[in-house]
Amino acid sequence: MTISKEEASEIIKEYPALAAAVQTINENHPGGFISLVDYTATSGRTSPETSSYVINGNVIYANVLRRSIEMAREITAERLAMDTAEVNMRRDPEKAMKVRLEVNGTFPYADAALSEEIMSMERRLAKIEDGEAPDETHYELMGAGCKRHRDSDTLHIQGLLVTKRISIHGVYKQVNSNPKTLCKKELKRQLPIGKWRQFRLGTDNFDHVAVAGQTIRKGA
Repeated sequence: MTISKEEASEIIKEYPALAAAVQTINENHPGGFISLVDYTATSGRTSPETSSYVINGNVIYANVLRRSIEMAREITAERLAMDTAEVNMRRDPEKAMKVRLEVNGTFPYADAALSEEIMSMERRLAKIEDGEAPDETHYELMGAGCKRHRDSDTLHIQGLLVTKRISIHGVYKQVNSNPKTLCKKELKRQLPIGKWRQFRLGTDNFDHVAVAGQTIRKGA
C-alpha cells in the first residue's frame, strides 16, 4: 500500500519526519529493513532493557503464520520433547526429565503443546482471512513494517527479527513455567512466528529509527 506524503504527514502527527520515510520505504526500499536503535522495553521485566534491533518489515504476518503452521506439523512430539529437555536441563532438570518422559508411546507435554499451538495459529490465520484480525480493525497499515493505531495515533514497527544487540540488560520477572509451557516456548523458538516482533514507538522509549537512508529521532 502506497500513501502520499500529504496523507502520511496528516496520519503521523507525533512524528512529522516519518511521513517522508514511510513514503521512501514504499517507493524505493522493497527490502523493508528497519533499524530501531536503543529501544527500551519494560514488559515482563522488573528493570528496563535497552536494545537495538534490525527488523525485516517487508513480511506479511499471515504468511509467517502459514509457514509456521507448515513447519510445526512436520515436528514430531518426540523431537520437540528432546529439544525442550536439552534446552532446560541445566535450568530445571526435574521439568526437563518430565518433558522427555514417554508415556504409552507418546510424549504428552510436547504432544499437547504442538496441538494447542497449531490450533492457535490456525485461529489467528482464519481471523486474518475473514478480515477480523486486529490489524484490520484497529490499525492502518502504512508500508513495509509500519502501521498506525487508529485510536491512539501512535506508530508501531513490526516484522521479523534479524538481529538484536542489548546495550543495557534488564532483569526479567521470574516465571515458573510448567512442562507444557516449556515445550510451547521451544516450539516457537524453532518457528518463524517466534521471530515476529512489534514495537510501539513513544516519545521517550527509543533513540532513533533508520529506514531507507533516513533517520527519525524520538520527538521528531
